Amino acid sequence: MAPVPAPVPDAGTPTPTPTPQPPQPPQPPPTVQPKAANGESAAKVQVLEQKLEQQNQKLDSAVKELEQIRAQEAAHQQAEQQRHARVEAQKQAARQMGDIDQQLLTGDTSQVLQQLSAVETSLGPQARMYVEAARQALANSDLAMARQYLTRAAAEAQFGR
Repeated sequence: MAPVPAPVPDAGTPTPTPTPQPPQPPQPPPTVQPKAANGESAAKVQVLEQKLEQQNQKLDSAVKELEQIRAQEAAHQQAEQQRHARVEAQKQAARQMGDIDQQLLTGDTSQVLQQLSAVETSLGPQARMYVEAARQALANSDLAMARQYLTRAAAEAQFGR
């Protein structure tokens, strides 16, 4: 059998060309509504939604509680670091007062008042009281009493008082 030739378009009639259509925006998926006839399914969905809301509330509460615990822990750690730094500063002050005592032992009082002022800022109230008493003893040129007060101040600083 011989192949059939394709029909030849009529030269007198124009062939229609399809016009391009603009793209359509994607349509959202259809929402599934519970069937009115099936009231039991709708009730189950509503119960599940309520349970989900309750669980979300519990979860939100747990998250808030965890955030509070974390904030408390951070505050505790910061306070502990500050306490440790204060204790170390007081121990350093106690060592410096030992150096001042050795200086007084030799009779050299030239830099003692300046050194006491530098050390005093890191001391607790008890140690400061003894440093002030040592100053008074130095003002009266009583090196032995000044040394005793410095020894007491150093002991108080060691204990953080």
